[in-house]
Amino acid sequence: TLKEVQAAIGEWKAEDITIEATVERESPQVTAETLSKMTDVLGTATTDYSASSSGRAQNVENGTSKINGTLLMPGESFSVTDAVVPFNAENGYELAPSYEAGQVVDSYGGGICQVSTTLYNAVLKAELEVDARSNHTMLVGYVDPSKDAAIAEGVMDFVFTNDKDSPVYIAGAAYYGTLTFTIFGEETRPANRSIEFVSEVLSQTDPATNIKLVAKTDQNVGYFAQVQTPHQGMSAVLWKKIYVDGVLTDTVQVNSSTYQASPAIYEVGIVTGNQALGSALSTAIANNDLTQVQNLLANGVPQQTETQAPQ
Repeated sequence: TLKEVQAAIGEWKAEDITIEATVERESPQVTAETLSKMTDVLGTATTDYSASSSGRAQNVENGTSKINGTLLMPGESFSVTDAVVPFNAENGYELAPSYEAGQVVDSYGGGICQVSTTLYNAVLKAELEVDARSNHTMLVGYVDPSKDAAIAEGVMDFVFTNDKDSPVYIAGAAYYGTLTFTIFGEETRPANRSIEFVSEVLSQTDPATNIKLVAKTDQNVGYFAQVQTPHQGMSAVLWKKIYVDGVLTDTVQVNSSTYQASPAIYEVGIVTGNQALGSALSTAIANNDLTQVQNLLANGVPQQTETQAPQ
């Protein structure tokens, strides 16, 4: 069009000129007609975070808000990590408990994995394609084993793709301890077909026997505190069961997960002027003998008395 205008100006003889513009028409990916079809609930999932600390609750609600309102066109992929990072105060996150190297530590964004996990369960029910999913290093309490999806920047991510022929819309809400993700789209699956996801535990450890004692050289004898509860070690698989007219027709393995056992950690103060008591406590701690530590704290070191043999 510009070239035609330039050519016409070059030949202009002070008379009216009419030039027809050259136009390429490009249809929008999202139209009112397309969006009007996204009224079906393809999958929804809910978890409870009501027992969370204020910091963890803030992280759950902040992360959810960053995913809410996502529209995925056919063929588009979604990375949860990319959507919610960076994990810092400037991005709305607070310090809260998270898993790191087999222990529970405070970090910015602690609790964000409940967001990815809840979305994972909605994605499974919507039967979207899962590209990447990792289980937590230790068990979580808000979903069954193998139904979790952990994320950690640069280490683990939950990624899925809209493999449908039409767009899907992700709605998320976290309010008063209830977190829900719902995926809307155009339902094309047969009405007489249904699915369910069943967790199966393959093996597990006894957490009651898993104990770790830590000597505190900056605390006096008498200080005794449990700083971490034990986590059960476990291996599990998740099965997808498919029913047609209420009859089970197929069972497909979705994933497998292995969770580390972590100990109940007790801190024990060992600073004392009683050398015998301090030594006995250190020995009991080195032997990881909780019963002996508790006896020493309650009763002290047994006194030894000399007895004289009868003449």
